Amino acid sequence: MGEEKEKFEGEGAEGGPAPAAAESGVKGPMEEEPVTTREVDEDEDGMVLGEFERKGEDLDGEAVIFDDAGRVVMRAHYRKGKLHGESISYDEDGRMVQKAQFKEDRLHGEMLIYKDGEIQARMMYREGLQDGETMNYGDGGQLMGVAHYRGGRLDGETVWYDSEGRLLAKFQYRDGKQDGEKVDYYMSGKMRERSHYRNNLLDGELLRYYESGEIQEKLYYKEGKQSGQAVQYKEDGTIKRDEGKKGKKKKPKKFFRFMSGGVRG
Repeated sequence: MGEEKEKFEGEGAEGGPAPAAAESGVKGPMEEEPVTTREVDEDEDGMVLGEFERKGEDLDGEAVIFDDAGRVVMRAHYRKGKLHGESISYDEDGRMVQKAQFKEDRLHGEMLIYKDGEIQARMMYREGLQDGETMNYGDGGQLMGVAHYRGGRLDGETVWYDSEGRLLAKFQYRDGKQDGEKVDYYMSGKMRERSHYRNNLLDGELLRYYESGEIQEKLYYKEGKQSGQAVQYKEDGTIKRDEGKKGKKKKPKKFFRFMSGGVRG
């Protein structure tokens, strides 16, 4: 009987190890939840500089910062000691300067930038890096540019406008470098120039246009350097000047005759 009792106490019902205390319904000591407190930070004259919520030792909840005039300059949210959630900064007139979303101390989500109460930029972040569409604005909230990012680098189409909303240029980027077609425009909306880039360098045909739409100049580039023929055109389409390979003017025959022994008539 004694051996059977020892076996029962040391093994489970099937002869295996005995179940742990938690599995058998026996609870260990309860862990106490950190107490939430609200602190007020003051200077030596009693001026409030900040108000903070904490859980235990960590900032956890809302934090409010004041300037020396008692105006709120920032409201932020923390979790376990790290910025987490919405954070807003204000100017001395109480207008928003920046509004951003954080995740564990890193920008994550939308960020808005303001100046004098007007929006200047809207950006998207993911895990601390720009990722997604970025929009830039001018006076009165006029859209000035749209760019796309991936992993903190320009990737995709970038478009710029003038202060009247007229299209100025379109670029293509890949992994942070200009790659693909670039088009510049006249204020009328007509194409001014079209070129191609590869790995941040001009590569391929470059065409410049008159505002009428006729070709003004044709050039070729390879890895950032002019190559091949450069041709200029009159607005009626006839050739104005053919500069030859690498954009160098053809030398007149008299020059060669002079170098070889004088000009002969």
